[in-house]
Amino acid sequence: MIKRLVLVTFVLATVLSMCVVALAKTDDYDLSNTKKIYMVTDDGLVEISKEKYIKQTQEMERQFGIDSRSDFSDKQSKNLSVQPRGYDGGLTDDYYKYKEEKSGQKARRDLREIISNIQKNNTSNKTEFSIKASTTVSYDVSTNLSSEELVAVRANMSIGWSKSKSYEEWHKLTINPGEYGWVEFEPIMAYSKGIVKRFSWLGKEKSSKDVTIYTPIEKNGDCWGYVHLMTDTKKPTE
Repeated sequence: MIKRLVLVTFVLATVLSMCVVALAKTDDYDLSNTKKIYMVTDDGLVEISKEKYIKQTQEMERQFGIDSRSDFSDKQSKNLSVQPRGYDGGLTDDYYKYKEEKSGQKARRDLREIISNIQKNNTSNKTEFSIKASTTVSYDVSTNLSSEELVAVRANMSIGWSKSKSYEEWHKLTINPGEYGWVEFEPIMAYSKGIVKRFSWLGKEKSSKDVTIYTPIEKNGDCWGYVHLMTDTKKPTE
């Protein structure tokens, strides 16, 4: 009887801890004012549930956080060297190399922003409004790079390169009397994480930087990402 009681207690404690962990994973997602979430896909805009949105973004965050650091090696055939601007073929010029450690896609929640006018429903009835939303997402780098370092990174990263991509659509949003409505955009970007180094002509390392570079992706003519249709009783800060 005692053993059975201990076992039941252990099972309940385990279930409770799992519930606490699950809540902890989603407590930073405030979706209380989110009416709909759309995902830009190759087939156009597709509405997804809040649960699916959380699951997708958490998985991308998990993959992004996995450490895959490896030794920097000049022996890799893909690791092309890049000469500085004004290079005239001299044997004593410095050169640059980039070693990619991992790549993937990540939802940039830190870049989520309002991309439409803020519409207030001044009528006494629940009303559907058409709201135009547009934005441009540019490439992003985690640290300052010289032009030579950026060229080395672009030459050796496995992801495609885009300087910028745009999103523009009209959205229908039903707003309650006295409330505000607007559209927010959260880009999903390809990323490459690695190390860019500068070497002397003798092969001696002169500098090293950890780099994460993000580049926007296009799907069906629009920048890839999540579109959030929002309403609230309070006007948001633009």
